[in-house]
Amino acid sequence: EQKKIEFTYTRKGYLDMLAYLIGRQINENIQLEKPVSLESISSLPNNRPELSFYSSQRKLIEAKSSLNRVGNMPKIGLLGAGVMLQPGMDLGSSSFNSLAVVGLSMSWNTSNLYKTSNNKQLDQIQSELVNVQQETFVFNNNLQLKQASDEVEKHQAILSKDNEIVLLKENITKSYQVKYDNGAGSMNDLLTSLNKESEAKSNQTLHSIELLLRVYNYKTISGN
Repeated sequence: EQKKIEFTYTRKGYLDMLAYLIGRQINENIQLEKPVSLESISSLPNNRPELSFYSSQRKLIEAKSSLNRVGNMPKIGLLGAGVMLQPGMDLGSSSFNSLAVVGLSMSWNTSNLYKTSNNKQLDQIQSELVNVQQETFVFNNNLQLKQASDEVEKHQAILSKDNEIVLLKENITKSYQVKYDNGAGSMNDLLTSLNKESEAKSNQTLHSIELLLRVYNYKTISGN
């Protein structure tokens, strides 16, 4: 009864924390579903938002470089004007006359030409800086993914052994049960075997949760 009370309040404490994290009220009797573990995490793409950020930075640098090139070009414009003359009361032609004037204008701001070389070097430096930042991030991220992947493989191997251990403990308990039923074994041996079987199943459950934790840690690191 004490163990049941301890487990009940432990569960309640975790439910309270979960409710606080998701901002919702959770009933104490709620039945939570265990997430399905992924068969393979190696096929997950890298969706980290930092990669999109670096790509956007490069596009911004390219846009600034194009803007600088446009600023160095001469500006050519087309000018035009039209006038329509209405005939007088007594003089001139009886029809409308029109007059049109067309011209071209050109302007060239040469002040930016002196900054062209510096702007190109600055754009190149900024682009290289973004590349270095991305390479550093990708290297560190891949290192974290490798470590997380190794942890997943380790816990998968541990869990596979748990399955064998549980099956073995169940068979041992059955043998002690048969001995006890036939008067060849003691109740103490049977209870000891039952406790070991229960311990093995508890370890199996714990390791399955730890495996899920490692899988979701991998998904978080890869932006999934």
